[in-house]
Amino acid sequence: MNPNRILSIYAAGISDEPEAYRGVGFYRSVAPEAYLKDKYDITLAWDAHAGWQKDLTIGDDVNLVNFVSHLWNRYDTLVIHHFDKPHGIASLMGSRDYFSKKLGVKKRIVIDLDDNYDNVQDINQMLFYREKSDYSRQKHYINVAIKYADAVTVSTESLLEYYKGANSNIYHCPNFSWEEYWEPHDMRADEEIVNIVYWGSSTHINDLKSIMDVLVDILQENPNVRLCLFGQGYFPKLNEHPQVICIPPDRAFKTFVETVKQYRFDIGLAPLHTSDPFNKYKSNIKYLEYAYFRIPGVFSGDTTHAYWNTVKHGETGLTARNYKDWKKGITKLIKDVEFRHKLGGAAYEDQKNYHMNKLAPMWDKAYDSILKTSSEEATLAGLGLIKGSI
Repeated sequence: MNPNRILSIYAAGISDEPEAYRGVGFYRSVAPEAYLKDKYDITLAWDAHAGWQKDLTIGDDVNLVNFVSHLWNRYDTLVIHHFDKPHGIASLMGSRDYFSKKLGVKKRIVIDLDDNYDNVQDINQMLFYREKSDYSRQKHYINVAIKYADAVTVSTESLLEYYKGANSNIYHCPNFSWEEYWEPHDMRADEEIVNIVYWGSSTHINDLKSIMDVLVDILQENPNVRLCLFGQGYFPKLNEHPQVICIPPDRAFKTFVETVKQYRFDIGLAPLHTSDPFNKYKSNIKYLEYAYFRIPGVFSGDTTHAYWNTVKHGETGLTARNYKDWKKGITKLIKDVEFRHKLGGAAYEDQKNYHMNKLAPMWDKAYDSILKTSSEEATLAGLGLIKGSI
């Protein structure tokens, strides 16, 4: 057995089967494991409300001391992808160092970030999942965990720049497509009804609200358009509109892919609210997902957002920064079928630059470096006393 036994924990999964993981868990946990599994002994786990114990099959009647002991006896590195329980993650730091000495094997904790947890503002719906008064306490534990982690991996260069002062042993490990998992379809030939889609979790309600007036006007002026809200919340101006279809969120990534194939969407939307600093650190994942399915899209054109550096305006998609831009871009894609297909095809070709074989080696290089760094060295690096190995 490979001595580098890694437990990759992602909160909000619903099982340890790859097809059951939701979006971020798929990109940050399942897809990297598929690439690295021949080199490292990786176990995927989830941390939903039932807790880690049940998934690790050590029984329900277990106290915290026994649980942590089992954890470190079984694994050498914990990779934690989500901060549903930041106080618990921070408390693992002490047990890591204790068991490193007791067992004579370097134990490590890697924090993986796909969001900037320092910039969750009132406008962002992530606060729906937490009491505002509790969030400041949770943010403290998040920063403690990042500071004392052996390493930090991040999905975007903007996150790398932001967090490099908190832990110098930090690595850019981008999201990538596991191409064998996708089965892209051809664009629809039947253009009588044009399906426009926005997909995303309820944490992005305000992003969609930022183009609400555009969408209402588009529907009024184009009776052949059907707006599909995939996984979103309640919108008084839209949900009861006869041209709007609300598609419940899929519980698993595999069924998400199947739903997209079923509806055969024609146009994708990816707005990001410009007043929310949280969005400056988001990845370009919606562009990649639309592109996988040859769906041409209109994307936030703010220069601080990821799509600005990804989407080639007029070639692989359209970017928009205000009402006029959004309405012009969406209308163009509705009316011009040839242009729509051209953009969708170009986006599909462009997303090949984000395939596993192109970007996953960055994960491999990062873990090679991480697993050569001792917990003591990484802790000192987190304190700024020595330079971490990057």
